[in-house]
Amino acid sequence: MVSNYAILINNDTKQIVGSLNGTDRIVPASMTKVMTVLTAARHIKPEQLDEKVTLSHEAVDFSYAGGGSTSGFVEGEEITVRDLFYGTILPSGGDAATQLAMYVAGDVDTFVGMMNDEVKDMIGKTPLDAIAVNK
Repeated sequence: MVSNYAILINNDTKQIVGSLNGTDRIVPASMTKVMTVLTAARHIKPEQLDEKVTLSHEAVDFSYAGGGSTSGFVEGEEITVRDLFYGTILPSGGDAATQLAMYVAGDVDTFVGMMNDEVKDMIGKTPLDAIAVNK
């Protein structure tokens, strides 16, 4: 793994044992998208994957205004929820991630709260247990 930022934590004591720029504030970008997909997957039923969604101005603007990467979808384009998952992960599209969040929670702020709840639920679990998607 190559990174300019890292924190190594002793899982038994919960103490930080090593750090590389560990107190610097960074934009987590793709990690946020991974968490978006995980949270959305836990709240979307398989039969919803082929539902059509119209890409909103808010989703497109959110990504472009922040200078983030996009999936290439355009405002007003009708795509499936499955496409939102693909657009979030494959090109790391902030527009698709934003629209997926709004599909699941109604708005981005509510979805961020859901992601924070997911992270709290993961604390103390093994990595495989933490990412298991509920069926």
